[in-house]
Amino acid sequence: MKYLWVLLLCLVATLAIAQGDPLPDEKGLVAAAQAKTDADPHNVELWLALGNAQATVWRMTDSIASYTKGLAIDPDHVGLLLNRGHRYVSVGKYDLALKDLHAANEQIHPEPLTSELNDAFEISYHIGIAHYMQGDFAKSAAAWDRCRDLARTDDQRASSSDWSYMTYRRGKRDKEAAAILEKVQPDWKITGNPSYFHRLLFYKGLKKESELLDDKSESVAVATVSYGIGNWYLYNGDAAKARPYFEKAIASKAWATWGYIGSAIELKRK
Repeated sequence: MKYLWVLLLCLVATLAIAQGDPLPDEKGLVAAAQAKTDADPHNVELWLALGNAQATVWRMTDSIASYTKGLAIDPDHVGLLLNRGHRYVSVGKYDLALKDLHAANEQIHPEPLTSELNDAFEISYHIGIAHYMQGDFAKSAAAWDRCRDLARTDDQRASSSDWSYMTYRRGKRDKEAAAILEKVQPDWKITGNPSYFHRLLFYKGLKKESELLDDKSESVAVATVSYGIGNWYLYNGDAAKARPYFEKAIASKAWATWGYIGSAIELKRK
């Protein structure tokens, strides 16, 4: 029994290290959301808000628990299923993620209503990520195709095009990847994180590798851009050049980002 307990402690420690440390709740968002949920624990929307606040500071296990409590009240809640699925991807539980994401998708109309478009996009996006991280590039590509069809903003077009391109290249469907890249326009108006857009411009030859990062780049950008460059070298046949970029993504310590997770998978494969 003693040895079983020691083994369990080691397993928990390993999982904690794999997830990394949370960010500080500097703005008190988690504390505020927790207080509201404590005051009204049967309010599903408050459980969603709490889970989202916890995820913002990378408390993924806590956020999953909050979404789960909300789903105990409303098992078909699209926002809870979508966000729990997202966070399951973040901690590498891809089968659980896909179960939630497909359940969320069943609540969306086949031709999404205007009010459903963003959820439909996010569901397809995270289905694409989950299959990609599993190495199932065929299923991932199908999700990205739908994601691009659902995109309504240049930010959405950039993120879905970037992942589509990488997925097709990893699946050795280079002509289809080139066709996706051809549609990318350098005048797209990006209002959020520009990393995906910058990667696309790099693939198109419109940005130099040296222009993508600098000493002031934040850890999330370092992980995201480094993975994209490393991946680009990998599917262009230069694994030796790819590896330092995957290592750079890991060194960023931005463990909750797709770039970090994808890089960790690649380094494990080698």
